[in-house]
Amino acid sequence: GRETEVAVETEAADMDKKFAPPVANHAQSPLRQLLFSGKFMVFLFFALSGGIGRAVMGNYLERYLGKYYDVKPSGYGVVLCSRTLPELAAFFSTKPLLRRFGPYWLLIAGIGLGTVRIAAYAVLPAEPRTWAYASIGIEALKGISAAMSMVGGTRIAHDFAPAGCE
Repeated sequence: GRETEVAVETEAADMDKKFAPPVANHAQSPLRQLLFSGKFMVFLFFALSGGIGRAVMGNYLERYLGKYYDVKPSGYGVVLCSRTLPELAAFFSTKPLLRRFGPYWLLIAGIGLGTVRIAAYAVLPAEPRTWAYASIGIEALKGISAAMSMVGGTRIAHDFAPAGCE
């Protein structure tokens, strides 16, 4: 009777769902979900702000050191290389830092160190010119800042990613 009729209707509905053509639902696409997430937009703002600060410093640092401190291109190369070792050390030590503080604090610390780097160049005295050697230490902050920002930011982006966007 009625039980058989319900079972047949349920089976028919299941078959319809199983063999129905896929319907594109753009309102629910993973990328759209991600881009319209308020938390992701806040994260994106902070990540882009830190990245823009690093990019501006990277583009103008050579001119700044050359104009105010008479640093030659070979000296500028030494300054750039001085960030590599601290960056590698920071990358190798981020796993325990990530476990202890979490990705948000790691990203904030990275952006904070980048801000300290910019401020250090802003207050670096022009005389005597030997202050140019301080840029080696200042650039160490860039290496640490970049590593912390990348590790924290990558983890946050992965956590925000809806299924299918990892």
